[in-house]
Amino acid sequence: MIAGLLVCAGLSERFGAEDKMMAELEGQPLALHAAAVLAAVPLDERIAVLRPGQEELAARLTSLGFRIAINPRPADGRDSSIRIGLTTVSAASRGALLCLGDMPRITPALLGTLVGHDPRPALCVHDGIASPPAWFPRRLIAAILDGREDPIRAIVARAGPAQIPADAIALADVDTPADLGHVRQHGTSGC
Repeated sequence: MIAGLLVCAGLSERFGAEDKMMAELEGQPLALHAAAVLAAVPLDERIAVLRPGQEELAARLTSLGFRIAINPRPADGRDSSIRIGLTTVSAASRGALLCLGDMPRITPALLGTLVGHDPRPALCVHDGIASPPAWFPRRLIAAILDGREDPIRAIVARAGPAQIPADAIALADVDTPADLGHVRQHGTSGC
């Protein structure tokens, strides 16, 4: 079994007043692009972590087969959302694919490459910078949940992850309205 974990619970303070995850990109909310990729990959379970107040997004993700987990304290940061999501991954899952809702250009091929490194953890790299999406095998999930005082990035680094080269567009994340404009301008890509 493999789980897909989509994190959409950030406060998006750099984006402005609009809910970034619901910002329009090519006729649909931003977060639904990454969700659609996870829906296209053969997974046994799909989990989306949201913050309170994202009812419309929750309904849309539920219709794509996602189970919703709520981070009641999104100000605690991304690590808190990832840990909430990982606690809901089935004990039978051999691992979880971590994706962020503000990365609309990830591809099924990229996710497949990450899982292909199991039982080793894997993450994407562009120009020497590591980022999600990432593959967390069961033993890494346990280490992340046991090491709540450590940043997840440090736990993953200690595990010696495989580093999967990916292009800048595939790893583009949307933090500001200008980032969204850049993603709109450059269309789709892959790894």
